[in-house]
Amino acid sequence: MGRDSRDDAREPSARRSRDDRLRDDRSHSKRPRYDSDDERRRRRDDRETSEERRTRRAAKRDARAAREQKERERAAELHGYAAEGENAFGDAALDQKFVWAKKDERDRKAGLSREEASAKHLRRRIEAKVRCVRLHQH
Repeated sequence: MGRDSRDDAREPSARRSRDDRLRDDRSHSKRPRYDSDDERRRRRDDRETSEERRTRRAAKRDARAAREQKERERAAELHGYAAEGENAFGDAALDQKFVWAKKDERDRKAGLSREEASAKHLRRRIEAKVRCVRLHQH
């Protein structure tokens, strides 16, 4: 009688599966984390101390503050003011993009998503431009 394929499945295979071979290879090939004690000491000595970390972060904060101050000055000059004290309107947010919060709130209450509201406002701006062009042509 011939052998059934189910019989082969029940018998342990003489060949190891690929996963078994890989698992065995990985378990035998583990290297020590460091090649030598000298390398371990060198890596430990290369680590940043708390004081160095504080100094680095303080320098990063100072650089960010200087960059923001420079941006504020550039925006003030762009809008025609040489210094912040010259801002005739007293608007502290003169260099920031204006957002009409009441209109956004009204759109949210109407059930419009942010994308739908921006598409609606874009259509209105385009229609307004078209009307202006028509008025100037007549």
